Amino acid sequence: MGDLDLTEEPGRIKQNGATSTIKDSPRIYVPGGLLPGGTSQDIYTQSATQNYAIGTRLVVDDRVFKYSLAGGNLIKMMGAYNESQWPINGALVRDYTVGANNIYIPDAVGAANAYAGGWIVVFTAPLQMRRIIANDASDGTEVRLWLDGAFEGAAVLIGVWVTGYPNIYSNVQSPPAVAPDYISFVCVPLITVTAGNYFWGQTWGPCYGVAGATVPGATAQNRWVGFSTAGNLISNGDANMGAGTQLAGFVLPRTSLGSGDQLYMLTLSP
Repeated sequence: MGDLDLTEEPGRIKQNGATSTIKDSPRIYVPGGLLPGGTSQDIYTQSATQNYAIGTRLVVDDRVFKYSLAGGNLIKMMGAYNESQWPINGALVRDYTVGANNIYIPDAVGAANAYAGGWIVVFTAPLQMRRIIANDASDGTEVRLWLDGAFEGAAVLIGVWVTGYPNIYSNVQSPPAVAPDYISFVCVPLITVTAGNYFWGQTWGPCYGVAGATVPGATAQNRWVGFSTAGNLISNGDANMGAGTQLAGFVLPRTSLGSGDQLYMLTLSP
């Protein structure tokens, strides 16, 4: 109970001039804490070393970030998308008992924890979905996934189909995409990120973007903004804003006819 005024906690102190200090915004990490051997990494820094679990949620003032891995070079302040598909897609090759919190899936090459933070769907009747907490390395045929909850119903038998997905922040890339009309944006990097590096991708809160055509808010009642296939902003008054365009959020400042703005409330993941 109480507020989050951490007073003079050393990690929040910022230098203000030569003799005085000010306090930075408090930060909340979920699930919290660094990985063993990790070092603190702020939202404006990329790292070749992983410091937090992929998908860790960070709250800073009005904004939310997710710890992500760049699968390609990323452009700052532009939408970045999830490149991954469904690497787990096949029939079970062994039985398992109901109530188990782990499952073996067909995968001959999976690395340890490659699926951590992802999802597994088992096509029982009705189907079941669980979060993947961790996974063992492949034994050359299968990978064992550790789950956030036991399965229900009768035992699942050999031949039952399973589909699984890695963490949506484990392979983040910037357009152009191979199939630009079939991608979903998951975050906005605040900095230029080099492929293979870890970074904090913004998913919620005040953000600034690059307009793709008409500046959002320049036309009456055009307050929605979406991501174009290039990762920049298009408004609901723009001809390129199709019926299926992914929404990015809405314009924040008051605007006027012919004069829009690119400060918007990003609404991907709170």
